[in-house]
Amino acid sequence: MGLKYLNLFFSTPHRLSGLVGLTFFIIILCLCSHKPSKIKWRPVLWGFLLQFIFGIIVLRWDWGTNKFSEIANLIISILDFTFHGTDFVYGFLSSPPNICGMHPVLAFKILQVIIYVGALVSVLYFYGIIQAVLKRLAWLMQFTMGTTATESLNACGCVFLGNAESPLLIRPYIEKMTNSELHALITTG
Repeated sequence: MGLKYLNLFFSTPHRLSGLVGLTFFIIILCLCSHKPSKIKWRPVLWGFLLQFIFGIIVLRWDWGTNKFSEIANLIISILDFTFHGTDFVYGFLSSPPNICGMHPVLAFKILQVIIYVGALVSVLYFYGIIQAVLKRLAWLMQFTMGTTATESLNACGCVFLGNAESPLLIRPYIEKMTNSELHALITTG
């Protein structure tokens, strides 16, 4: 199976352009680093490998594509509850008509999503669901990459929720995080 995918890359050389670009950025980032000898290569290499495996599962297998679509549709439907609720409460302010180039008011459209996701995560945290997800999802990343559970859960959450909402998953742990973990939290998305 692995040979099949290697053959795909080498039969059409333009597919390697992404790998060349990735290598270029790694070299540039190493050159710009204050202490290149302190770079931990385990999380970097495992991160790329997990991303590659995830890409193969989602893009090459129908099962992976279907499951990923189901998860994405579930999250979209949950977030749609927020948009319908804000439209009901605020009406014109959250969904102005497309005239005169008027855009939705930030406080009435986007901030409501953040508040809703925060409340939903708090309820899930209260019932212990977040802790169970934290334990299972973060285990794989901890085992392979050597990252902490909070860093790992935030990274997993960014895939589905986005940069603004995923730190809400680990809100109770943020005050106990080290500077390195906070840096990973901010730059994960």
